Amino acid sequence: MKPHELARSSFFKDLSPAELADIAALMTKDHFQAGETIFKQGSPGDYFFYIASGAVRVWLGLEDGGARELAELGPGQFFGELALLDKEPRTAGVEAVENCEVWKLEREEFLNLLRGNAQMAVKLLHVVAARLRRADEVIRMLSSR
Repeated sequence: MKPHELARSSFFKDLSPAELADIAALMTKDHFQAGETIFKQGSPGDYFFYIASGAVRVWLGLEDGGARELAELGPGQFFGELALLDKEPRTAGVEAVENCEVWKLEREEFLNLLRGNAQMAVKLLHVVAARLRRADEVIRMLSSR
């Protein structure tokens, strides 16, 4: 990955070119075809994912066997961070909506980045809070049915 591509993300945009290059060097590329599962709800959280191209759908499995879409994410966005923070299983599943290229960062490397960069840690807190608020809205909508 070219380091400047990471700067498209609000998570990475304020980092120096040297910091971006260091992060890009730690990431590995993966491809997923439209409809392919990237990970399932309940699976271990081993990687942080950055979307270079394409789109993914984040979904939540329901007790009745159905699924509820939580978000659709595209280039410059990321997912998979929550399970890395608490070592718990994935709270949602993710599948490719269209062919996509993602860059993965292993759990310990991701945590080391946060430990070494308070600004990134605070940005991540903002993202997690926004996603929690969206999840709360979904819960509210489902409980009113």
